[in-house]
Amino acid sequence: MESQSANKKTSVLVVDDDPDIRKILNYALRGGGFGVIEAFDGADAFKKFHEEDVDIIISDIMMPGINGLELCKMIKNEETPKKVYFILLSAKGESNDKVVGLELGADEYIPKPFELQEVVARVKTGERIIKLQYTLENSARYYEALAFTDELTKLYNRRFFNEILRKEFANAKRYRHPLSIILLDIDRFKLFNDKYGHPTGDVVLQTVAGVLKGTIKRECDIVARYGGEEFSIILTNTEKNSSIELAEMVRVAVENTKADTDYGKLSVTISLGVGIMEETFSVNTPDELFAQADEALLMAKQTGRNKVCCYGQETDKL
Repeated sequence: MESQSANKKTSVLVVDDDPDIRKILNYALRGGGFGVIEAFDGADAFKKFHEEDVDIIISDIMMPGINGLELCKMIKNEETPKKVYFILLSAKGESNDKVVGLELGADEYIPKPFELQEVVARVKTGERIIKLQYTLENSARYYEALAFTDELTKLYNRRFFNEILRKEFANAKRYRHPLSIILLDIDRFKLFNDKYGHPTGDVVLQTVAGVLKGTIKRECDIVARYGGEEFSIILTNTEKNSSIELAEMVRVAVENTKADTDYGKLSVTISLGVGIMEETFSVNTPDELFAQADEALLMAKQTGRNKVCCYGQETDKL
């Protein structure tokens, strides 16, 4: 497959065993300026993914043979630099589908019946994200890309995080989609530096960064080193329960990972705070949303550390 070009038409692979659904989505997406490829099941979709230049996949979950969740896992596990935005469709409306899809790396989840206008809007969001990633990853302007990257952890930096937060907040407000922020802080990080030295502290930071990269799988989610031992995550179109679930996955993943240092394998834990804009959408600015996550993080640290707290609601370890 070719790399995403800034000038080529974005290609959408529509996967559904219902020909009427494929026809409706084909018509709406072509009207929105997208190229469309159709597949009648998961096996056919996986084949066309390798044969065609696919940028975005919209897949039904319930299909014979390889279902949408299995297809998502297969695509996300592919050893390829190609970035694919994956949207799941489901008529079941079960929250477990959302959690499983999130864990597998799906970028969006749309319940059936759906509004075509919303589907096209979500696809356009995916298009913006993959084009931004193309610009950052493939631009010949090396120093411009470097300006958005933390040198030590290779994650995005605070500057890039703030820029994306501003844009995603505006989109979430406009389309009334939920938006979450997770802030996390390495517990007692100063002790690593004081006892073992700053090089060991750097290894701890790199270890946590590696866990974040391995756990946050959706292409649309932004993971950054916000400063010092603090990291930040933007979760687009993610409701409260799913955001808390993901924060807990990150906490457990870090707790189960050892930092391999010159002083041996060291245990690391983190505290996490979740801020969420949904339901009434009463949050007015990105700064207010960030302040929610910051307050929740402070609560997590003050009430024992190595835990997840959501703004206005403390959550115990699962």
